[in-house]
Amino acid sequence: MARWPVLAHLNAASLVDEGTEAVLDHLQDKAAATGVLLGVHGFNPEVMDRGRTWPGRGPKGTTGVLGGLFTEPAAGSFSRTLLGSPRVTQAPFGAFDALEAVNRAAKSRDLSVNLYILESASTGGWQHDVARWPQVLEIDIDGRRGAMPCVNHPDYRAWKLELFEGMYKAHEFDGLLWGVERWGPLHIALAGSAPTCFCTHCAAVAQRAGLDWSRVRQGYAALWRHCQAATAAEPGSGALVQLLLRHPEILGWEWQWTRSYLDLHRELYGVAKWLAPERRFGLGLWHYWFINPLLRAEWDMAEFAASADFIRPILYHVPEGPRIARYLGMLGRTASPGIARDAVWGLFKAMLGLDLPPIESFERSGLPASYVGQGVELVRRLSGGRAQVMAGIGIDVFEHGLDAPMAPEAAAAAVRAAHAAGADGITVSRNYAEMRHETLAAVGAAVRALGGAAP
Repeated sequence: MARWPVLAHLNAASLVDEGTEAVLDHLQDKAAATGVLLGVHGFNPEVMDRGRTWPGRGPKGTTGVLGGLFTEPAAGSFSRTLLGSPRVTQAPFGAFDALEAVNRAAKSRDLSVNLYILESASTGGWQHDVARWPQVLEIDIDGRRGAMPCVNHPDYRAWKLELFEGMYKAHEFDGLLWGVERWGPLHIALAGSAPTCFCTHCAAVAQRAGLDWSRVRQGYAALWRHCQAATAAEPGSGALVQLLLRHPEILGWEWQWTRSYLDLHRELYGVAKWLAPERRFGLGLWHYWFINPLLRAEWDMAEFAASADFIRPILYHVPEGPRIARYLGMLGRTASPGIARDAVWGLFKAMLGLDLPPIESFERSGLPASYVGQGVELVRRLSGGRAQVMAGIGIDVFEHGLDAPMAPEAAAAAVRAAHAAGADGITVSRNYAEMRHETLAAVGAAVRALGGAAP
């Protein structure tokens, strides 16, 4: 009987704080883990640092490290681009090699070892330690450097390819999950921030696609002015629609940027499969894909499945409640001023094919666990069943706006919903360093009650 894969997220901070063997024993004993997802590289504190809330074990508070690479790269890596090595060497890590430590401890426990790399996201991840990093940062519509690297900068793309080549050549592991968690300039503006990227590399991409770059910049400048002043607009004025009609280059550049961004994971898939075809390659699907009709239209799951062995949708049902409320609040200030958020949510639900309750019932307590099952079924259907679906179950994920910590039964219900929907496995997400004993135990109890077997 095949075991149902249960992969647990962890990072180097937990391994240093609690000891690698103790962490793996705890995950096997409490959560019935069959493998781990090691955050081996990334800059997001939510997955690379200690938890925002204390789970009752280990030290409290941040490590003070901004993220990077927590294992030794292959000799010569990062020598062919202007960017330097991201290898972390600061205290409390020093020369600690997280992947080597996990590989050594996992073998005797029959645990699979999988790597997690989150490319980047706008959630507070800052990287100050990689040499010449500011030179690859995006440019916003006002000509300022942004906080994120430009996906069209040739040195940044080459740097990521070198990272992958070095990882696959230097280390043994069973699979890798690449997090896809960025969106284009139109989304950025509608979320209330100055849109990016308008650098020379992006200009060349746009021009090769036949876009008039001066018109692109004019359109996004007008869009940004609209978003800053939209709260004063009359409901039903159609100002945003008029703007998009007058500046079709806004949508043109949004589409071309998105194609370039998604091309990056296809390149990485090709490199990974050329170097080690037997190792599984997965794509992490951002939670916004489930609540944002524009992003749903831009990200084609059939295309995702063509460059992945599995897709891991982020279906953290409890924190998704306040996240939806916050996102609709953003749109209320830019795209839908004066329109009741319940009306916007009702339209979105219909467009997205979700059967979910009114906002008031979940914005402070979270979505029902049925959201997990709906997400699994949606990804499978839209990918044509050509990739496995590993449901991302959020365990004790910190989120502003929640009235109470996650109840253990909510975790168990999410596991049952994923299994009932036919998920090919689950990931216990997003960071072991914030997961409490009782919630992990609820995951394990639910998995064992299902017999631990694939549905």
